[in-house]
Amino acid sequence: MVLFWESLVCAGETQPGSRADLREKPRRPLTSTLGVYGMNMLLSKFQIDEALEPAHPSLATLKKMSTVIPVYNEPVEIYVDLSDVTHGVQEKTVQTINEVLGLSTDDRKHIQQLLFTNAKLAEQEVDFGISVGNPDHPCTFENGISSVEEKIKFDGFSIDENDELNSRFALFNILPKWEEEHGVSIVIKNGKPIALGDYQDDLVPFDT
Repeated sequence: MVLFWESLVCAGETQPGSRADLREKPRRPLTSTLGVYGMNMLLSKFQIDEALEPAHPSLATLKKMSTVIPVYNEPVEIYVDLSDVTHGVQEKTVQTINEVLGLSTDDRKHIQQLLFTNAKLAEQEVDFGISVGNPDHPCTFENGISSVEEKIKFDGFSIDENDELNSRFALFNILPKWEEEHGVSIVIKNGKPIALGDYQDDLVPFDT
């Protein structure tokens, strides 16, 4: 599967939701009612279509919306590559976005575990030029797994309506201190985090 943001790489442009993009555009305060709806009830197709805005001037189908993920209480952007701009988001995407907004405390803990395991693997395989156990080491967590989130940055969620997959998928893109160059992605399948993969990974192997 070819993911929609790869065309930006080929064009040599800044990827929406990428580290360079985030540096260029600081996060905006949440002034719309979308954050309120996202925290209290399911969003409708109409509300999502109204909230979506262009994500990049050269990609007409790529849209984004700013909201808050209640379990994190953090602002985040959700990127959607529409299959049909005229008709807005598919019902499958509406459900996927609501599943993202409905991530639970247990889901958050599972994501922490996936990140912690990935960090410990990096600790064994990568020379960071600093001794393991040093507080400045990317893979040192003062309070264990509960400290993982202190060393990550959110890089948004992405949904591709052109993926032709049976399940509902979203990628939770994250920039951890131990993988700042490439980042990682948490695979959200049918509303549940199931795996950690490469940044903006191919979803076909997970659609079983």
